[in-house]
Formats: sequence, C-alpha cells, structure tokens
Amino acid sequence: MAVSAVSASTAQQAAIGKAAGDAQTLGSDLNRFLTLLVTQLQNQDPLDPLDTNEFTAQLVQFAGVEQQIQNNANLETLIDIGRASEVAAIVNVIGKRIEAGGTMLALNAGKAEAAYTLAEAAAETELSVTDESGQVVYSGAGKTEAGRHEFSWDGRDEDGRAVADGAYTLTVTATRRDGSAIDVEQRTIGTVTAAAKGEDGAILSLGRAEVPMSQVRSIAEAVVKAAG
Repeated sequence: MAVSAVSASTAQQAAIGKAAGDAQTLGSDLNRFLTLLVTQLQNQDPLDPLDTNEFTAQLVQFAGVEQQIQNNANLETLIDIGRASEVAAIVNVIGKRIEAGGTMLALNAGKAEAAYTLAEAAAETELSVTDESGQVVYSGAGKTEAGRHEFSWDGRDEDGRAVADGAYTLTVTATRRDGSAIDVEQRTIGTVTAAAKGEDGAILSLGRAEVPMSQVRSIAEAVVKAAG
C-alpha cells in the first residue's frame, strides 16, 4: 500500500483555486447587477426616481457573500493543511512496532503476535485462530494467570501446514471453575510496513493486514534480534 502525501503549499493552492472560482462567479454576478442598475438609472423617470434603498441592500448582500467566500477559503486551507500534517505523522510510524486494540492477528512472513490480559486468574483459557472465512486453523491452551500474556503464532495450522500471510482472528476465551466467563482484553501486535489515508482516517499496514490508526494503543521501536 503506497503512502499518499500532500504538501501544505499544494493544499493552499487547491483551496485558493476554489475560492478564486467562487470569487470570479460572484464578480460576474456583481457586474451584471451594476450594468442593470446603471441602465435603470439612465432610463428612470425624473419625476418618479427609483428607490435606492433596495439597490443598497443588494450591494450589502454582495459584500457579505464576498466575505463568506474568503472565510471559506481560509477554512479550506486550514483543513487541507491539517490533512497534510496527518499524512506526515503516519509516515513516521512506518517501521515501528505497534499494539492496537482488537482481535486481529496479522500474519506476516510466517509470524504473528498478539497479547491478551485476563482480569483475574482463570481455570481454563482457550486460544482459537480463524481465517477470513471463519474456519479454525489453530487452537490451543492459553495462560491462566491473571494479567498480560503474549501469544506468538508460527502461521501453521493444526496439521503443521503453513498458511498464507494475511489477517486472521484470535479469539481468547477464559473461564472460571464454574464455567462463567472472565473478561479478556486483546491486542494486535506487529510492525508497520506501510501507511495511507483512508476515508475514516489513517490506515496502517502490518504486512497484508490493515489496522486503523484510531485503534493503536502504543508505538515503539521495532525489536531487532541479534543474529546467532
């Protein structure tokens, strides 16, 4: 996924260009109005002159519209500059290790990581990994102690076959001895490989999986393991 970027100067030019178009339209309307006004004044009856109050009011309205166009141009410029700044910010996240809320398990190069936190000690914890069609590709027992635990998956199904990289779902179910459920908080873990702007905000790519920037809970330098 490519990173889209918009410079502040380009954003300003776009906003100014739109405002210039609106101002040109307003200027054309104003010229027609003034031409009509002059024509009427030239042909008015000296004994029954035109009421200038109406023309004055319309001139005031034109001035108000012109001011609104300028205000809109300034607002558009600020919005576009803000969007450009957002793109610059997400670019800096590329290569960083993130944790994001949710149950997604991003498998990249045969490796996927996640974390889950048990609100209290459990009698039993079960982990289940499903693909996009809902098919279970891996299942196993999880940690039962209260607190945070990390899960690492090598991308192999229960028959030991490697599955394709992509977005999977990790479901963590923890229960007490009486079978009642324990609250579990899940996190997606991965290294950002690309970033882009989406309709609802920034989107981060963890290999072939995607995470909305709004779900990110922490950002850190990627862990580099020493060789040997």
